[in-house]
Amino acid sequence: MKKVIILLLLVLLPFSLMAAPVFQVGGIMTYNKAVTQLSGDEFEDFTNNFSFGVDFRLNLFKSWFSLDIPATLGFGEKLFTLGLFPSANINVPLKFVDIAVGVGVQIGFSKTGDLWLINGLPVDEFSEAFTGQRLLYRAAVTANLGAFGLGAFVTVPSKGAFSDFDATPSFEETKGGIAVLIGIGENSSLF
Repeated sequence: MKKVIILLLLVLLPFSLMAAPVFQVGGIMTYNKAVTQLSGDEFEDFTNNFSFGVDFRLNLFKSWFSLDIPATLGFGEKLFTLGLFPSANINVPLKFVDIAVGVGVQIGFSKTGDLWLINGLPVDEFSEAFTGQRLLYRAAVTANLGAFGLGAFVTVPSKGAFSDFDATPSFEETKGGIAVLIGIGENSSLF
């Protein structure tokens, strides 16, 4: 078994030399509903079906590990949302393509009328909003072409929250999006 692992690492080592930049930032667009709710009419109500935002990525250890913090803004009738989806990811850099799988949390802020909510609860109930959070599994594929990256990602929440912990993925709530990134800095061997 050790020989197989060593051989696999030796095969993947040359691909890591073409790693993503240390820092990437860019725009993202996410579909607000679960992918199981795709109907073909999404573009008729564009503002309610899609959110736009920014994605910050820090690629470490020759791009074998990344910290990703997408943030989205959503606007609708009498509704404003800000979503943060930080995750820690294990990456497999393959030439120009980077495959990432990770886990994080979803932190959602919204304002309806005069009421501010965090994860669906009033802001003054912050501790309950935190324990009501669920794990968020993330998978992404990014094509890195020089300083630019183009990627797609999906997120899957866990079935249970921290208060009633159940880490089983809730695939029926899978959401997706795309990202266009600009790289800053070369990935060094120190990280």
